[in-house]
Amino acid sequence: MFLLIVFIVAFAIRLSYTFQIQELPPFKVLIVDALSYNNWAKEILSDGWLGKEIFYQAPLYPYFLAVVYKIFGVDLFAVRFVQVVMSALVCIIFYFLGKLWFGNKAGVIMAFFTTFYGVYIFYSPMHLKPTLYLFLEALFLLTISWSVFSNRRILFFISGLIVGTMVLCRENTILVILFMFVWLLCFHRNKHEKKILINGGLLVLGIILALTPSIVRNYAVGGDFVIATSQGGTNFYIGNGPNATGFYTPLIKHRQTPPYEGIDARQLAEEESGRKLVPSEISAFWYKKALTHMMHNKVDYLKLMWKKFKLFFNAYESPDAEDYYFYRRYSSILDLPLVSFGFICPLAIVGICLSVRESKRFSLLYFLAAANFLSVVMFYIFSRYRLPIVPFFMLFASYALIRVVRDYSLKRWFYVATFCVLFIVSYLFTHLDEVNSENSDALSHFNFGLAYEKVGNIPDAIKEYKKSIAVDPAFLKSSNNLAITYYNDGNYRKAAEFWERSIELSSGELMLHFNLGKAYLKLGENEKAEREFNTAIEIDPDFEKAINNLASIYFNKENYLKVAGLLKKSNRLNPDNAVVLLVLAKAQIKLGEFPEAKMSLMKLLQIEKNHPEAARLLNVVNRGL
Repeated sequence: MFLLIVFIVAFAIRLSYTFQIQELPPFKVLIVDALSYNNWAKEILSDGWLGKEIFYQAPLYPYFLAVVYKIFGVDLFAVRFVQVVMSALVCIIFYFLGKLWFGNKAGVIMAFFTTFYGVYIFYSPMHLKPTLYLFLEALFLLTISWSVFSNRRILFFISGLIVGTMVLCRENTILVILFMFVWLLCFHRNKHEKKILINGGLLVLGIILALTPSIVRNYAVGGDFVIATSQGGTNFYIGNGPNATGFYTPLIKHRQTPPYEGIDARQLAEEESGRKLVPSEISAFWYKKALTHMMHNKVDYLKLMWKKFKLFFNAYESPDAEDYYFYRRYSSILDLPLVSFGFICPLAIVGICLSVRESKRFSLLYFLAAANFLSVVMFYIFSRYRLPIVPFFMLFASYALIRVVRDYSLKRWFYVATFCVLFIVSYLFTHLDEVNSENSDALSHFNFGLAYEKVGNIPDAIKEYKKSIAVDPAFLKSSNNLAITYYNDGNYRKAAEFWERSIELSSGELMLHFNLGKAYLKLGENEKAEREFNTAIEIDPDFEKAINNLASIYFNKENYLKVAGLLKKSNRLNPDNAVVLLVLAKAQIKLGEFPEAKMSLMKLLQIEKNHPEAARLLNVVNRGL
């Protein structure tokens, strides 16, 4: 009966929260990572389950979405409902996990913590990995713990199968596997050697069975040995390279959305290497580049690691695309005084300190928690990236509460006082002011604006972009998107104003100058447009659109010599552009270059045989010849 109540309460909370936020723009149309996973899932259904390229990102979640879509149709709510059920089941699994390690009271506390843990509720309906990963992690922790207490061999195999599958959802789980084998070797030396080999072998067999389909598939489509994904090196460089801050920073400024990540990683690596690279080589390139920087900047690297250490344990839930604190404004459930990392973490630190006297008994938990900690701080910090360590913190927090209640009832005041001191110190450490939360508000307003724009609600999109800029005037993405929105809405003066602002905030962004040039053209300010198109061409001499727009300005100024020079280059870049050939021919006629004009028109007629103006101009040229 207790477990049924736990499931019903957890399910009801999560489903109610889902209904509360289902009309929010980013939840209706999906943005950033959620949009990327959704598109990938639909590609799997349309193009086949094998795919065409080596996985750059962890594939399990998009395939999970594809399975749900295959069963229920492409329905966002179907995914959310399935995930809400999974999240509620995690509460029951964690009850058994707590009971297994510390007894029934710990199981009840674990169930309470999980049911009312705010960030678990927040992510439960999101089109993101955490709910699927936490469900798998809960199963893994239960089976591996059960295998330790019961020594049932089949559980080692099942644990291997589950943790191998977890790698396909979150690739740095490989570190968890490595730490698990270190634990087996370190804490089972005195046990029967044959038993260790069998248990370890079953664990390995399960892992291999889980990962083999991905390895074989990657080799089949790309001819390269990649276990799960090829983005490990890129993420390692982002987290430890010269521009590392402890948070995510894109390889190229302002290009942090999923479609750009893999493209930029490949392009930059190949440019520096001077040759084409396969995905595993790209990853190795970035690992090597990061390690080289770390070795040459040891003091700076130690400072960075200290910063990441503090960020990891900080109570603040650092947002990725979706911001927990921002969503609390729209959900009365999230706005309740729910269980938080800022409460669980200090309690867990106390619990770990109290458990040291029985360190051998809890060694598995220590090793797995350490692996999860390192798997995050080796890269960069987001709230959702540290979620896998929360179950361990909940276990030790439960242990701490049980111990302090017992010591209080036995009037062991020294131990109670020790608990209080440890908790206060830990609480103060986890609540250090390390983060500027205003930046996340700017991003959240931007995401809302983006979502409103996607559904055609331009007035609200503009409001959200303006709110984003009000919070952070230096937030380039909002300024640029506001300019694009104004331009598409026909307000070219406002568009020009915000592109000018965007250029001030950026460092030579090609498209900003080009777009500002287009806005000036619409306003009839051709001199300013000419300046911006020239700047764009200076940044990228082969930027065809800027070349063509600049040529149109010179054509109106009757500077046909410059027109001809620009459009000849444009034609070399894109020989099949009929409009370019037509304007080039007109310029050549004005210059009296009839043979060249005839050649341009003949090329045009090869592209469009019945082009009426080309035929007429050809007659003019023939008469001129």
